[in-house]
Amino acid sequence: LSREQLKIVFRTAAEIDAFSSHPSADDEMTVAVLLGAGLRASEFCSLQIRDLGIYGGKNQIDVRRGKGAKQRSVLISKTLSKRLRNWLGDRPRPKKQPVFPSGRSGALTYIGLYQRVKRIGRFAGLPDLHPHMFRHTFGTLLYHYKKDMFFVAEQLGHSKIDTTQIYAKTLTESKLEQIDALGAELNNLLKRSNTKDYTSKLLRRR
Repeated sequence: LSREQLKIVFRTAAEIDAFSSHPSADDEMTVAVLLGAGLRASEFCSLQIRDLGIYGGKNQIDVRRGKGAKQRSVLISKTLSKRLRNWLGDRPRPKKQPVFPSGRSGALTYIGLYQRVKRIGRFAGLPDLHPHMFRHTFGTLLYHYKKDMFFVAEQLGHSKIDTTQIYAKTLTESKLEQIDALGAELNNLLKRSNTKDYTSKLLRRR
């Protein structure tokens, strides 16, 4: 997802929450956590209050059962930590309470998450939007900052660095797009400089 698309997605999710009759509407927070932590859909759905480091003064989310039943701690920004604290409030909550519940009981299911993200995408004009796109965007943006492949792999829970290298490839493709755009602009300038009027002006100056 491009930065412009992300702005549209966040704005759309916030608008959906604003018009929702549910007091704990959480479309915007869903996007914030998916994008800010890079979690897999299954990891997101299984989040419980005890997994949030914000209650222990830590800017992290603990994944108790990731892919391959592996545990890991995912660092999150101070901004996301603050948003989570404000959203959840100060009211004491059971440690095993789902962070994103579904209905009166139980955690949000993958189908529920998928439908929620698709709804956001539909209103945002991005019909192909799905949960994994936020994880992919997280990995790409994180790699962009320091080019630290091993840190990205650690955050995403990749057991093999080969899996993480796709984010370096994505960045390379982005660079190529920028070079192509520059080339097109220079080509347009070259075309304008080759017109008869422009050439005649240069000849007169000589």
